[in-house]
Amino acid sequence: MASMILVENPGCWNAYQPLRHAAQGARITPTDFIFPLFIFIMGIAVPLSLSKWRNQEGVAKEVFSRIIRRTIILFALGTILKIYSNLVWLKFDLSEFEFSRGMCLGVLQKIAITYLVTSIIYFKFNTKTIFASVIILLLGYWAMLTLIPVEGFDPPGFDREHNIVTMVDIKLLGRPTAEGILSTIPTVISGLLGVLTGILIIRPKDKNAKFKILMLSGLATTALGLLWGQVFSIEKDLWTSSYALYTGGVGLLLMGLFLWIIDILKFDKWIMPFQVYGANCITVYFCSHLLAYTLWFSTATLNGQKVSLLEKLMVTIFGRWFKAPFQSPMASLIFSLAIVLMWFIPLLIMFRKKIIIKI
Repeated sequence: MASMILVENPGCWNAYQPLRHAAQGARITPTDFIFPLFIFIMGIAVPLSLSKWRNQEGVAKEVFSRIIRRTIILFALGTILKIYSNLVWLKFDLSEFEFSRGMCLGVLQKIAITYLVTSIIYFKFNTKTIFASVIILLLGYWAMLTLIPVEGFDPPGFDREHNIVTMVDIKLLGRPTAEGILSTIPTVISGLLGVLTGILIIRPKDKNAKFKILMLSGLATTALGLLWGQVFSIEKDLWTSSYALYTGGVGLLLMGLFLWIIDILKFDKWIMPFQVYGANCITVYFCSHLLAYTLWFSTATLNGQKVSLLEKLMVTIFGRWFKAPFQSPMASLIFSLAIVLMWFIPLLIMFRKKIIIKI
């Protein structure tokens, strides 16, 4: 979550390349790993939170009600962010507001849907069925993108305009969106890879054995994603099957690495800042984006001209205080780091007071 806030709060759009999403067809950047790794970690949390009820009789209704409640809250928070961002952009002119803009899927809505599907699959099916579901969804999404013809394009392409994902968005929402409706399918794959990882973690196996399994499966999944990417482009926007495998494999490798460092070597003194961010991750995501949208889309006056609040802040900090170009990549990075640090302070207070806003 700290990484997500870092890359989504640039001081200007001239950020360093690793802190930006890759262009269409280009090699993916570190930024392109952040969202799928968050989904992967959320998938790991599903067995950790639901395993104690999985094999109990008479609890299904209660468990499903909790899952539905969390899904609705997450989806509602995402919708509020979408509506607010569009209202601020339109200077709260309701006559210009389009309902479809507020209803477009965003990050939190996609997290909500993925949480709903992965939780139900984990609670209702065994591990073999979950693994089979991953394979079916991977191949099904590949077939959907490569075999279903799109108006004027045969075969379909992997860019945003020439595939069924965009066509469905246009038909249902009136416009293509950054978080496509159909691309939620491979997002579920990333979540299910996390679920399978979580199942391994909670099993009473030796930690060294878990480490070996995580590393070997991570290497295999990463390699498979890269190989598939030679013919089925690794694209973040479309969340292609190769992208889901590649990022999921990296997630497995990182999980194995942290298991080795924290649980086997017992080197855990450095993890507190990440625990602080993790304890209220959805809260800080929601609040940080409210602030970001306000800075990006609200206007202010600078030297007699109307600019965004963000630009005025950047000019004040870098142009006047440091006598440095406010549109430089370094200025953007410093601003992003300052935002991460700024939110860390209230999160730390909440963490020490054991205040956790549960979704």
